[in-house]
Amino acid sequence: MTHSENNMEETAEAVPVQSGVTSQGAGPSVELLPDAQPVGKYVKYYLLINVAVVVLLGIVVALTGFDPGSSIGVAVIICAAMATHHKFIMDNGRALLPVERRKLAWWANVFNILLTIAVALPIVGLAALAGQLDTLGIKEADLSVVFVAFLIIVGGAIQYFGIWFSLGRSSKFSLKAYEEKRAKQAAQEG
Repeated sequence: MTHSENNMEETAEAVPVQSGVTSQGAGPSVELLPDAQPVGKYVKYYLLINVAVVVLLGIVVALTGFDPGSSIGVAVIICAAMATHHKFIMDNGRALLPVERRKLAWWANVFNILLTIAVALPIVGLAALAGQLDTLGIKEADLSVVFVAFLIIVGGAIQYFGIWFSLGRSSKFSLKAYEEKRAKQAAQEG
């Protein structure tokens, strides 16, 4: 296990939550908080959904000739983040804690950037070797290290906030679906 995977799995922080078990004592009741869950499983799920949506949209674009522009990246981030949060809620019966949401958004963003670089680097490299950068819409000046680093940093920051925001917005719908699922199970059992 690498150092980054260890960091994804650490959950030692005590964090507040919406619901919990109350402790009984001499003083006022105190809400006991659940432990934060490891997010590594959900980062992998996010990346799987992300790649699946990119492939699906790529097929649709190839078949229809539709040019979605850069807005398609936003749709991919929102779809993958909402599906991941829904999976978390179905597995754990609660929304992400703030610390889980930050970690999941951070690691999903890091691995998404690495995946993008791993896919783009060979394509750009082969195009550069063949002298065909212009077919990709890239100018030689666009390949400076400073410019590429700037794009990665700014793009990564925007993507992080997109993932983080989408993870939060999906709570209401996923929690409602979870409650409906539990109600059906209770009705079938009872």
